[in-house]
Amino acid sequence: MNDGKGKSAFSVGLARGITGQIIGTVVGIVLVMAVRLMAGLPVWSDEPVWVGGALVGAIGFIIGTGVLRDWYKWTRGKETPSHPQDDYEGGWRRYLSVSFDHKVIGIQYGVTSLLIFAIAG
Repeated sequence: MNDGKGKSAFSVGLARGITGQIIGTVVGIVLVMAVRLMAGLPVWSDEPVWVGGALVGAIGFIIGTGVLRDWYKWTRGKETPSHPQDDYEGGWRRYLSVSFDHKVIGIQYGVTSLLIFAIAG
């Protein structure tokens, strides 16, 4: 099995996703501010600026993790390989990356649900 030594932080899908989310959030905020400027409104207004940033940031996260990579290839008419169930990295990295293994997906959903319940109170 692969022990994950010598790999960069961007080999984990979560790190790429968070980077994409940060970039997307900044792009969304700037986009909303530009639209408000062109419309003659005050450039900064908390709610629309943060909502626009959050929406574009969520799209940036999805693109950063690579979840839509195969779908994007299909839209351009390219073939995509099937994803074998055991073609993933070993250890904890597989739980922080895109996986087609339903056991890994179940653990990801379970941990995410527990984190959301803990944060929500």
